[in-house]
Amino acid sequence: MKKPPFIQPLCVVILALGLGCSRDSKPAGPSTANKHTQHIALDSDLEKRPDGLHYFKQDTVPFSGLVKSTHTNGSRWMEKPYKDGNPHGKWLEWYPEGKQKTALSFVSGKRDGECSSWHPNGKLRWRATYREGQPDGNWDEWEPDGLHVGHREFEAGRLVKEALPEELQQRIQTVVQERKELDQTVWKEETAAQQVEAVFTDLWDELRGAKDKFAPLAEFGFSSLALPEPQSKRTLEWNIIDRHLKLSADAKPMNPAEWKTWLAARKAEGWELIESEWHQETFAFREGSDDADSLFRFTIHAQNETRRVILRGELKVEWLKVEGAQDLHVGKLTVDSLRVLERTGAPPFVPKLKIEPARARAGYVAPTLVKDLNGDGRPDIIHQNGWFAQ
Repeated sequence: MKKPPFIQPLCVVILALGLGCSRDSKPAGPSTANKHTQHIALDSDLEKRPDGLHYFKQDTVPFSGLVKSTHTNGSRWMEKPYKDGNPHGKWLEWYPEGKQKTALSFVSGKRDGECSSWHPNGKLRWRATYREGQPDGNWDEWEPDGLHVGHREFEAGRLVKEALPEELQQRIQTVVQERKELDQTVWKEETAAQQVEAVFTDLWDELRGAKDKFAPLAEFGFSSLALPEPQSKRTLEWNIIDRHLKLSADAKPMNPAEWKTWLAARKAEGWELIESEWHQETFAFREGSDDADSLFRFTIHAQNETRRVILRGELKVEWLKVEGAQDLHVGKLTVDSLRVLERTGAPPFVPKLKIEPARARAGYVAPTLVKDLNGDGRPDIIHQNGWFAQ
């Protein structure tokens, strides 16, 4: 019997479908459910978990993809690629105005390759090479003006060489030379004032540390020393004798040898130097000369058994420029005026009460000075102050 004409095409279709479902056909591709998803995310979308890897929030697979962020003005800020939860690739960062800020190279979470950073003006800040998270190779640094200021060389994280770039050495030499020129011109007087003040500061330090405090004064170098003579005298309370001395026009200066003899005589009389202070008040070069003059104010406390003396005076110092020497040297010394306060006897103020901090009420101590000022037999409060005892 002859087949209907539509049977043959139908068999072809059925045959095709049968072949498509046969057991010999290739199976479908593996499920992509477990493949690493490629993301473009924000920093806030990632979280670092205890295994040290980064994950997209609520994802079970370590993050692979690109993290992007922008500045508040809308310009790009950072682009940070990740692979399998680790930084991997070139991390880039830009300033708000669009200039490159950093470029860090990572491989599997460790810096690897060339890394760089730039100043806001676009000049290179530093450039270094890393291998497996450690600096390896050259590390160079530059200032915003392009000055090369640092060069170091590493091997597997270990610093093996460090040197000042030649450009920086030249800049340092230029600055030092400019400073010397300023010290010799604009700052000449100020520099010299500091230098000469140090002479008396050193003397002050020697006096404080010496067992024999007459020795530093005896060894102090000068050409001559003129001392003042008594001009007036009065007696103050507590039998304090107040003497004023002034330098007379016909005063005969002492030379260093005579000064040592004078000091030895005071020491033989039993005088002791307790403490002193020396402060330079003025300094000035003489017009058209490298010589100079300065004025020091000094205070000296001395004692001879029950005699106690305070000397307060003005010392004029002549400073001379010696040929071949860089610093100024002391010439003539002149004590232009001197006030001497002297008292003999027991100290007028003696301790009456000692308050231990532990016994002070609430840790607060309020000492009060009193004296019968008007002679009515009752003490008057002179001064009251308070502080917290530590």
